[in-house]
Amino acid sequence: MRLLAVEQDSHGGTADFIDSLSSFSRLHRAQRWEGTFGDYLQNILPANPVALARTSHEYVWDMLRWHGRAGPPDAAENQRARELFKRELFGIDDSLSRVDLAKVAQIGDEGDPRAWSWSGAVYAASRGVLEMIEILKVKREFLYLLLTLTQEKNVKVSRFPLIHLDETILAHTNLAEFHKFLQEKENEALLDRMVIIKIPYALSYRDESRIYQKLVSGAPAFRNVHLDPHVLNLAAVFAILTRLVKPEREGLDVAKKLRLYAGEAVEGVPETEATRLHAEVPDEGMTGVSPRFVINAISNAITRGNTHSLTSMELLLALKDGIESDARMDVKQKKAWIDHLVTARKEFYNRWVKEDVHRAMFASFEEEAQQLLEKYLDEVEASLDHRQVSDPITGESRAADERFLRSVEEKIKVSDSGKLSFRQEVVRKAMVAFKAGEKFKLASHARMREAIEQYLFEERRDVLRLVTSTARPDEDARQKISVVQQRLVNEYGYDEHSAKEALSYVTTLLAQE
Repeated sequence: MRLLAVEQDSHGGTADFIDSLSSFSRLHRAQRWEGTFGDYLQNILPANPVALARTSHEYVWDMLRWHGRAGPPDAAENQRARELFKRELFGIDDSLSRVDLAKVAQIGDEGDPRAWSWSGAVYAASRGVLEMIEILKVKREFLYLLLTLTQEKNVKVSRFPLIHLDETILAHTNLAEFHKFLQEKENEALLDRMVIIKIPYALSYRDESRIYQKLVSGAPAFRNVHLDPHVLNLAAVFAILTRLVKPEREGLDVAKKLRLYAGEAVEGVPETEATRLHAEVPDEGMTGVSPRFVINAISNAITRGNTHSLTSMELLLALKDGIESDARMDVKQKKAWIDHLVTARKEFYNRWVKEDVHRAMFASFEEEAQQLLEKYLDEVEASLDHRQVSDPITGESRAADERFLRSVEEKIKVSDSGKLSFRQEVVRKAMVAFKAGEKFKLASHARMREAIEQYLFEERRDVLRLVTSTARPDEDARQKISVVQQRLVNEYGYDEHSAKEALSYVTTLLAQE
């Protein structure tokens, strides 16, 4: 022990600790005060004595409001209170806005009891918060001890007088236990003293993905593992699909409903439809796969395969294995959840990965894209002026290439009846740029950029097929695709393994179209 003390002192640990104790002792003595009650009221009592008389519920509510004090001044009180949780809890804003704790003191105490302990936690929580886990699994006699605490703020312990306690009791339980508790009539007295707050699973895949990110960022198993940029979002999509109720509205399926809940635009459906759909099924999100199930499936895939890179397709296989090996589910539920995996892949991942490859390819052929834009402008001007175009190779004159113009315009669904106004708009913007001494670029016209991207991507389909399906691809084509693969790594969050798989997968999709 003497050797240990010397070693600690050499690092300043023991000395600092003793200094801290001495400082505390001096401060404690300095704060001792003696005097009459009148002197206390006049000199010691703060200017706002009401703050000292707050109940535990008021303390909690004031804490939440204080933390959100930097929020928008015109924001509602419950919205400002949520600031405390915005970086830790995702997808439960509606639930948090959790009860107005300021009103609890007026209308009665909140008492959502759970694991009861006489070891000191209940007393230590006085004037604060007592959190109780799996409350409905404890013995019934402990639950009834909470009646006096929630009703009269008193606790009676055998051989001791009544003890006054003022505390906010927060308790958790699962839905199955709670439904069982509701069916037992003898629990009415406890139910009358509870404020029930249902906390459903997240219904936005973006919020769900943030939960996964939070969990994996602190887990040692994921420390040296690369996840492709869509792994967590894809897992979240699957999870949300298991929680949604199929909409009854014609033309609206669960995939579109999921997109609406995530704040995405769905063609033909107003944004306000999400609120109406959720109002139709208020208990939506109370069932379905849990975040822990998803994280366990991902973790198992990593540890079993001893892998350092996990792709979206490997994630789907891991989730499928987790479903099939789960003894809690019957055959019907397993089939339904596997169908959700198929939906997640077809309706979401296919679109995401094609967009990645599409953008990476476009960036790799940017010079060609600009040349295509200039060719389009030449052809459009000739078409509008009813003049001939000189072929740059043969030097011969010819009419404007209407087939080329329409092949570009159709990529962004410009109709035949609307092509004239579209072309006039493009030429007008090109003239504005020219008069300003600037070059008309793709960034100057968002719709033209999209059209040229799509056109170029369609042209490069054959290049993708050639590289991935031929044993000895053309060297020039191989180099171009190598540039695309490297761009996926450098700019889109892939590693070499996942980028190669993404290119191969997109090639397969293109071959099926």
